[in-house]
Amino acid sequence: MDDVEHICFLLGAGFSVPAGYPPAKKINETLFRLREEDMSAYNNGVYRINDGNPGPNDRFTKVPEKRCYVRILEHYKTSCIQSSAAFNYESFYDWLEQLNETLVERPSQCPQQHHLFPVDCEKDDYPSLVREAISILQQLVRQMLHRHHPEVHLCGPHPQGYDGILEVFQRGAKRAVVDVHSLNHDLFFESLRHTDRLQGLVTDGFEELGSPYYGEVVVSDGEVQRSTYLVRLSRFTGRYLNKIRLYKLHGSVDQYVFPDSDDYPDSDRETIKLPWGVFSDRVRREVVKGDVHAYEMFDGGLVPRFLTGVESKQRRYSSTPYLQTMLDRFRANLRQSKHLVVIGYGFADEVINQTICQELRNGEKRMLVIDIRKPDTLSSMSCPCDYFEGGVVEFDKQAVLRQLLG
Repeated sequence: MDDVEHICFLLGAGFSVPAGYPPAKKINETLFRLREEDMSAYNNGVYRINDGNPGPNDRFTKVPEKRCYVRILEHYKTSCIQSSAAFNYESFYDWLEQLNETLVERPSQCPQQHHLFPVDCEKDDYPSLVREAISILQQLVRQMLHRHHPEVHLCGPHPQGYDGILEVFQRGAKRAVVDVHSLNHDLFFESLRHTDRLQGLVTDGFEELGSPYYGEVVVSDGEVQRSTYLVRLSRFTGRYLNKIRLYKLHGSVDQYVFPDSDDYPDSDRETIKLPWGVFSDRVRREVVKGDVHAYEMFDGGLVPRFLTGVESKQRRYSSTPYLQTMLDRFRANLRQSKHLVVIGYGFADEVINQTICQELRNGEKRMLVIDIRKPDTLSSMSCPCDYFEGGVVEFDKQAVLRQLLG
């Protein structure tokens, strides 16, 4: 613990929605309506929603996997929920995880689910098809949340009205370390580092220098591949050198674990970031064996690592060293701060809620909640709290600054 003053922030989905990111309702509606022909797949295990523009090989590529996913989805919709309004992709994820666990560990207890799988599949293939369905769901969610933010500097007022909160971050960083803990998978906050107010202030614990990880970028001219080249990838080191420090508590759409297998010890698995344009199946790690340098590939490609699910999420905070570190840093940062500013969070994560209540339960610390409307569950939080209406783009900036800086 250091003697420097800290100010903590916690960002939920409501922080990114004014910037055009889809709220959970929109994601649920899209995934609920999904049909087999709405998905495109590639031999490298990448899936995407094709928005009415199917790929030339969609009739041949990953057909059993796509068909199985849609059959499982239809079964869930008709057997497990009452209406489209009741569909929650995170609850669907939990159900898939439970189905996978039953098929693998207790197959004799699994109800007859043959209708979920293609008729030409062996029963031994069922667990792998369900695991593929879990991967498909993760990738489709990632697609809806992953947007390319060109690395151009945004001068002057922010085009989507974030000037007030940017000023709060900037002025806070002049006096204290600003710990920004995000529950969002998207990269919107990362894009704000290219603004006048936050330029040069944001760090996320990832470093490119000294990294042994490389990704492959393909340069194409239309549909013709012209060349490929390698770029070094940043990996998580846990070193935070600037005043505004970003912690992605649920992971991120650009984060992957290499190697992506629980068969490897934690000491041999690192969280890396893939920038826009780097393919997840073409990642390699430089290794030294004696005097020989070589590249190590991971067979099967990588899947983005971010927490989802309602119940599954609570159990998986320790699933990777990175995620455990994020939760540990959240606790430690709360202990060093007198304030926690919560923006756009609905208080639906029990692990996060318990951590807040444990660390803010004494009367010397205070929570400031900024949201469009007061969260219904806020009354259950046993810590001193002030509510500011208007959401992230219309809140009373001066009132918040008075609370934080006096």
